[in-house]
Amino acid sequence: MKNDFFANIAASGIQNKKEGLVEPTPPILEEKTLDFQEGAQSFQLLKKMSTSKELYEEVEKQKEYYRPFLQDLAPKFGANRNKYVLKEFSWRIGTSEDAANLLGVMQGKGQWEKVVLPHYGEPRGKAVTYYRTKFELQKEDLEKGSLWASFKAVDYKAHVFVNQCYIGSHEGFFAPFEFDFIHCAKEGTNELFVMVENDYIHMGNISEHGGAMHTGDKFYAATGLGYDDPLDGWHHCPPGMGI
Repeated sequence: MKNDFFANIAASGIQNKKEGLVEPTPPILEEKTLDFQEGAQSFQLLKKMSTSKELYEEVEKQKEYYRPFLQDLAPKFGANRNKYVLKEFSWRIGTSEDAANLLGVMQGKGQWEKVVLPHYGEPRGKAVTYYRTKFELQKEDLEKGSLWASFKAVDYKAHVFVNQCYIGSHEGFFAPFEFDFIHCAKEGTNELFVMVENDYIHMGNISEHGGAMHTGDKFYAATGLGYDDPLDGWHHCPPGMGI
């Protein structure tokens, strides 16, 4: 059984981390009295409620009173985008040889497996994975003036290509982003290729293969999605990667 990182934090206590902390005292405020002036407009106190029935009746009364102020009067806008959802991808983990032959990877070199998005998991630490899929475009799509490859999130760095044409990069997990690829698109079959990079976190972590602790440039604080591994993946701590 592996040590629980958060249990260790709780067991160690705060130790000397209270040094320098000062408990603030509330300020002493001047007492002020408001006098009622003759001729000023008075008001009548509402009857105090004593039952749940009275409360719910008043809530319904207030709903009716404020309903005209809560109307949605904004005009309805039609959808200006046709959306094509891409979920099925070919995926594989990068090797040391791939860096010198990225074009070969884009063309399908290596052993790939089928995955369905969202897809998240190992490897942790310094690693690269690749995603490939194909999609169809009609002549009318190309006449729209722009075409966007939109992502809800990629952990951690994404480099995106359409038809082997680089369209943009994004760093940082769990933030949506998109790139216009109209200049790379063509009528018929197109290919989307995403190179995903992972790194060690700032606090340091080891890969799933064990070994020494390494630190990297990944901003991370126990915020992963978790993945299907009973020892490492069934919680949100492992700094995995994916789309």
